[in-house]
Amino acid sequence: MVNFFTKASRWLASKNKERNYKQIVRQRTVLLLLVLMIEAALVWLLDDVWQLEFWIYSLLIILLFWLISALYQFSFIYMLLDAINIHVYQDYLNATKLAQSLSKKAKFIYQLGQVDLDYIQGKLQQAEERLSRIALPHRLTKRTEAFALNAYKFRLLLDMQQGRPVDLEQRLEQLSQLSAANEEVLAGIKAACDLLFAKVPNDFYEDKKSAYRLHQLQYSYFRAVNAELKGELARARQLYQDLATENPQLFIVQQAKAKLGTM
Repeated sequence: MVNFFTKASRWLASKNKERNYKQIVRQRTVLLLLVLMIEAALVWLLDDVWQLEFWIYSLLIILLFWLISALYQFSFIYMLLDAINIHVYQDYLNATKLAQSLSKKAKFIYQLGQVDLDYIQGKLQQAEERLSRIALPHRLTKRTEAFALNAYKFRLLLDMQQGRPVDLEQRLEQLSQLSAANEEVLAGIKAACDLLFAKVPNDFYEDKKSAYRLHQLQYSYFRAVNAELKGELARARQLYQDLATENPQLFIVQQAKAKLGTM
């Protein structure tokens, strides 16, 4: 069921990748109205609303209503991860802002989503300012712990990018206290720090794969940096050239173009 839900959300995102946020919301609204019209027709056609058939059909319609709403909700996440449509995802975050006052955890997830969006666009100062205003929930669930890990990871990367002294081993040890921080996650963070800041080759991302387009591009950038640090300039140049044709809003695309200008 989870696999079907994920595939359906990603399919929906792929179909809507050329649309803006308002067009997608309008499309969702039309579908939900059609579901409500079916429910109204059901009430009109069945004289006795206490019939078993009525309740069975009503339950199915309620489930359909929920499914459509949830699919569109998750499709906005895949608009970023797969379609890399930053404008739609930003509009989605802005539209959900009013609801964040209802839950501290929801507000935390929204704020971190905005930090993530700033970071991948290279708006580092803005990302740091937002991150400084985030208060981690006192009690972390399995879901929010994964977001907390991202918050700590962003803090580490921003500290290093700003040139602040960082004890990397100590910070990684602190991250390891979170159950979401398995060995592979920690190795990936260390590899990013080695490549971007210590300027030391690290092969962690050479064979790393992802189902998401955004992550694929990030791994490709890490491979390009690794090749450049190893002196494999022809391979590095080819990887940077491939990246340079992607969404220009992405920081890694901007960096790839800058690298090509100096090679």
